Amino acid sequence: MSSRAAKGMKPEKTVNRYGLGVSSAASIGDFAVEKRKRQILKYISLEGKAILDVGCGNGLYTLTLASLARKAVGVDIRQEVLTEATKNKIKLGRDTGFIRAVAESLPLCNSTFDVVLLVEMLEHVQSQQKTLEEVNRVLKGGGYLIIYVPNKLYPFDVHGLRVGRRSLNGLYGGSMPFFSWCPQFIRKKFERARIYTKGQITRLVESHGFIIQTVDYMYPPLDRLGNRFSKSTLRKIISGFERNRLLKRFGMSLLIVAQK
Repeated sequence: MSSRAAKGMKPEKTVNRYGLGVSSAASIGDFAVEKRKRQILKYISLEGKAILDVGCGNGLYTLTLASLARKAVGVDIRQEVLTEATKNKIKLGRDTGFIRAVAESLPLCNSTFDVVLLVEMLEHVQSQQKTLEEVNRVLKGGGYLIIYVPNKLYPFDVHGLRVGRRSLNGLYGGSMPFFSWCPQFIRKKFERARIYTKGQITRLVESHGFIIQTVDYMYPPLDRLGNRFSKSTLRKIISGFERNRLLKRFGMSLLIVAQK
């Protein structure tokens, strides 16, 4: 789901066989999609709504939510993932549109959508400000903005490091332990994507005229974890973490639900 759309870059593949931080959905039926769907529906209804998924990637979130809404449109800059999204659309038999565009310049009319979704993509865009300005423009008055971004308190940075022109993916097949906890002046030199505290993302969203309705957290869905028994056991443990007011703050992603 993550998109480097606005950078005009080829996507960097993050492979994590341990499932310690992969947030995107690789295939139809991944628990990542179902988990986010359930969390979103805790806070807003999608019935009868028009949804825009910016940085839609392979379209699995777009297509899943489309089954609950009046219509859904996905946007991404990468033609290869939009081709995959179209294949998924055919498999699922959904009437969903996909458009190639950058987040900072959406080829869509003002006040068109009831819900705009940004799932693990804001950290990659060239301009967060322009992206949120565009989101505000295409969102109807009273509409909802749903954002998932990496949580600084989560100890595994799934994006790894950038050293010169080299990318280092860390010890766990993609996750870089404790790099997320480094001071910002260090992260700026080596990070491949932004990371956010609760305060940073809420202030950013509020500065663009949105009213925060909900802040929540999500631990990794563990789709890439191979052992079925371990996966089931860990998901039960994680579910307990997500219900704990203190422990949930160390989740992989921050969820922001805001209203225009």
